[in-house]
Amino acid sequence: MATQQDPCAVLLITSNIALAAAHQFVLDTWSKELAEKIKSANAGFVAVHLQEVGSIEGKSLEETAVVFARSLLKLLHGYHVHTLCNADEKDAASFSALGAIFLVRTDVNIRRWNFQASAWARLPADEVTWSDICDTPYGMHCKFTVGMFNQHRNARKGFLQTRWCVAGQELDLVNVHLYHDACNLRSSSKWPSEYALTRREALSYVLSTLQRDLAVRDTRSARKRVRPAGDPRPLFVFGDFNFRLDLPQFLQHHFGSGPRTTEQIDGEEQHTFSQPDKSLVLKTKHFEFQRQADLDLTRLLQFDKESKEFADRLLEDVITFPPSYPYDVPGAHEGHGKSKSKEGKAAGKDPAPASKEAGHAPEGSKDASHADGPASKGKKDKKAHKDGARNVAGWAGRDGAVELPFASSRCPAWCDRVLMSAVSRALIKACANREYGILGLKAHIGDHKPVFLQFSV
Repeated sequence: MATQQDPCAVLLITSNIALAAAHQFVLDTWSKELAEKIKSANAGFVAVHLQEVGSIEGKSLEETAVVFARSLLKLLHGYHVHTLCNADEKDAASFSALGAIFLVRTDVNIRRWNFQASAWARLPADEVTWSDICDTPYGMHCKFTVGMFNQHRNARKGFLQTRWCVAGQELDLVNVHLYHDACNLRSSSKWPSEYALTRREALSYVLSTLQRDLAVRDTRSARKRVRPAGDPRPLFVFGDFNFRLDLPQFLQHHFGSGPRTTEQIDGEEQHTFSQPDKSLVLKTKHFEFQRQADLDLTRLLQFDKESKEFADRLLEDVITFPPSYPYDVPGAHEGHGKSKSKEGKAAGKDPAPASKEAGHAPEGSKDASHADGPASKGKKDKKAHKDGARNVAGWAGRDGAVELPFASSRCPAWCDRVLMSAVSRALIKACANREYGILGLKAHIGDHKPVFLQFSV
């Protein structure tokens, strides 16, 4: 039986799952890759931060969350799963498409924080539970609304905070999804691009909001003697930051003042850059680079700059893995493997619905928090790749073998990351099992590859 003195392996994973809800074969591969990593790490606590959580056709978001949870459970033993996501994807005011799956090994001492009661709460005994992120005491959710950061359209972006006590170690976990680059041509015109500036503003807002809320809540906790005031708690921010490379510098590095043409093809602007040994075709949502060797880790990392803007507040382990986006998924564009109700049952067999949590009473309290509301029906998230063409460029692994190809839609980038505070860095620095990496490099797991951080507490 695990005790507070026993090391507990922790696995933090971020995964943009836009394609997994729409394609059963992607969901199956996703589940297999995550389950294999969880087993190899012998993880006692696993936090999977999800972005672009859309419902499987014919199922509500709650039912979709259960399908994802059970798709993992059928490959794992000895875990309970607690899921969070929106209840209604038709509610534009609150639907951020964020979600989370927390896997807790049954022999590990783990509690979670009740933000409403400012107290720790024991986990329910149910094998699978589900909560609406907009109506749960166990998380703090914020959706970025129209008008924030000078954005004039509704976007499924925001952040979700949870807090856990794992084998006696408190952890603050924040899922974040920032704005993407809508147009390659505009991204290539200047640096920082308008999109990078928006992400910088949005992440600054997230961090300042967390700092303000944590100060208020820590004061309340100190009054209740839950923890000393001012005692820093490890913070991990992991999600789809949508960080992109400095594209103007990338172009200057590879093509300098070499020939480039601008033309209109089928009503769409196209820029073509060329050198004797390489070329690039750039359109709004098209990036086709014709020299594979220049898309490796060492050549691309020099253009990765966005995370460095927050180096005084957020740190990152050394990146030794390829960009997490964008990867091609054969079959996804033609609609093969689309999930339907019967396929959803095959994924998790749907033996029983998840337990809706009623806000289990915090330790030392006789009152239970309010119940989470039921999920309403929604339709499947129809987001998919708009560019089906494959780029000739792939990832040249350490053994020289070419892995799965990047899609010909965007410049490859490390969109998905695990960042942390200085306190967190100090916590994991001496861990023998520490590892920062990517999953599914040789598998069709979606256009984003899940990124993980492993350590022990």
